Amino acid sequence: VMHGKVDRIQFEAPSILYQHISEYSEIMRYHSLICDEETLPNTLIVTARTKDCIQSFEHRERYHYGIQYHPESFASIQVKDIVKQFIKCYRKVG
Repeated sequence: VMHGKVDRIQFEAPSILYQHISEYSEIMRYHSLICDEETLPNTLIVTARTKDCIQSFEHRERYHYGIQYHPESFASIQVKDIVKQFIKCYRKVG
């Protein structure tokens, strides 16, 4: 169970959300659910994971993002920039 615990993510694929964030960042997890990678459609690409599960993915062609952890948490210090990147990305799309 990883509820309310800090973990470390590693980025797997380039993502606009993770620009200017170090390769290994600490995140806060408030969940115990795990996405089965085998069930993801080909249109999704894993962008970050911890040692035991996927933490984020995105659509290969559309501006659709999925994040498992909590970037808004006090313990996700550096990763808070993702919220800024998300807003910046959607401002461009309109």
